Amino acid sequence: MKSKLAFVRQPDSIPRKTAFSLRCFAAILLRLPPEIEAHGTPF
Repeated sequence: MKSKLAFVRQPDSIPRKTAFSLRCFAAILLRLPPEIEAHGTPF
């Protein structure tokens, strides 16, 4: 989780579209209930 956020904070190292998709993906993960994150995401 933290590693994905690190990539999002470095948009210069990856294409803009990929950075945008990662931001959306991270936002969705942050909205998940704590129980789901505790068991680990299936991704």
